[in-house]
Amino acid sequence: MTLLAECRGGTTLAGEFIWRSTFLLPPNVLEYIPVLVIALAGALKGFSGLGFALVSVPLLALVWDDPKKIVTYITLCSLVQTCIMLKWAIPRVPWKVLPPLFAGMTAGVVVGILLLDILKPEPMFLILGAIVLAISIWKLSGWMPGKPVPDLPISGTVACGIVTGVIGAVSCANGPPLILYSAVRGWSAETIKAFVQPVFIFAAILQLIGYLYIDTVTSDLLILAAISIVPMVPATVVGMRFADRIPQQAFERAFYSFVLISGVALLYRGL
Repeated sequence: MTLLAECRGGTTLAGEFIWRSTFLLPPNVLEYIPVLVIALAGALKGFSGLGFALVSVPLLALVWDDPKKIVTYITLCSLVQTCIMLKWAIPRVPWKVLPPLFAGMTAGVVVGILLLDILKPEPMFLILGAIVLAISIWKLSGWMPGKPVPDLPISGTVACGIVTGVIGAVSCANGPPLILYSAVRGWSAETIKAFVQPVFIFAAILQLIGYLYIDTVTSDLLILAAISIVPMVPATVVGMRFADRIPQQAFERAFYSFVLISGVALLYRGL
């Protein structure tokens, strides 16, 4: 057996990574579509601070049949992507709200992981589609809570954490509950964008622990995530550079229109 064959055979994690990084044309080109999806999601999140899963979940569902594989792969990539934005976010984060939020998220992620483990692919795609569709309709409608509540009770923060944890573990789309929570608090767009970054990192760590427990983190997925990070990093930086150059309202209208169509496609996939 040649060295190339040994590497291709995946006898070691390092060997497989070297082979795939050096010989960029795999036997099945579809295998590398997820890399492009993650780069696109990184650019969009770099621009807006949100939307990584809303882009990547529907597109990856066109390639992969396993929702568990999809959310695990997205979580691996988004953890690294969010760390890129953390330096910018640190001085702008309202740190006092995080402990009760994290407590609720921990409970929510446990529930979400259990749901993910017991549900079959078809109902999972229906759930993913319903979440994506609901988020897109909400954002396109422009509805937001009326009067801000700056001194929201701790119970409200914990409740938000539970909802965020469940949705995040099942679909990785944990941004919208946090946006709604931030809007209730009356925070600025910059504060919201900063606030979600450490929350995303904490959520990703919890989710990966859960995914390890249900055995969805595989060596192949780790390799693919490592390769995906290479184009994702510069794509994220480019997105961050253009954050103040493109009208936010026009971007969100186009973005959530795409997400709306994607949600319908996910629902159809689950039928």
